[in-house]
Amino acid sequence: MAKLVWALLCQRMLLDQQTNLVSYIDALDAVTIPKFPVKAPLTIISTLWQRGSETQLEMRVRVYAPDGKHLIDAVADPLAFRPEHKRGRMSVGVAGFEISGPGRYEFGVETREKGKWVEVHRIPMDVDAARPVAAA
Repeated sequence: MAKLVWALLCQRMLLDQQTNLVSYIDALDAVTIPKFPVKAPLTIISTLWQRGSETQLEMRVRVYAPDGKHLIDAVADPLAFRPEHKRGRMSVGVAGFEISGPGRYEFGVETREKGKWVEVHRIPMDVDAARPVAAA
């Protein structure tokens, strides 16, 4: 079974086609929102996996509101491991779910094991309300 090495949230991801190097731009762990509710912009969930004995890995991400309510799912394209691969990267984007108020939103990373989705990690993202600017 593949093992999750790391997972992160970001707004943009750049892949250099010649070197296969990746840049993760605008990493997210917290955001400040001026007004609620708001539709979430594109958020990319990027992961790195250590290969096990499998030849393919399936991943999805489930987004949860602070109250635990399931908001949206995003399924990544399956990752096919070639015999020489030791690790593999997977990324998937989610957008458009409602951020109804401040709190900790969570992104559950799941893999399919024996036909069932199993959560292997949760990434928190704190959403704060913007403070009003004091009049001078």
